[in-house]
Amino acid sequence: VVVCCGPSTYGALESFDARRWEENCNSKLVAISRLVVMLAKGEEVGILRPGGSITVTTGQSARTAFGMWPGLALNNAGLEAFVKCSGIKAPRGVRINAVAPALVRETALKANLPLEGTVPAAEAAAAYLPLVF
Repeated sequence: VVVCCGPSTYGALESFDARRWEENCNSKLVAISRLVVMLAKGEEVGILRPGGSITVTTGQSARTAFGMWPGLALNNAGLEAFVKCSGIKAPRGVRINAVAPALVRETALKANLPLEGTVPAAEAAAAYLPLVF
């Protein structure tokens, strides 16, 4: 199963209040980690066979300091840490991995970042197809 969903809230720390910060965390970090737990255990969501694989898509914001990304950074770095720890002794022999594609061009445009080395979203999505099918 490849998981590449869950929005993060874009904006500087000063643009958040407690409610908006909680919504940011719940919409990606909490939602995706909860999905991984359900998939790995196979009790609530029984679509992953024993020994199957879960790949969580994170992002470059986990490793790139940018003042408009505290919400993105928390979600992506948090998911990477969750995957590292939960993958050590995942139930049912399930493999849990995280991938962070190159910076997506549309994200770089929105953030006014240089476009060198970026990849269009459609190209990044197409790279998943041979991995899944």
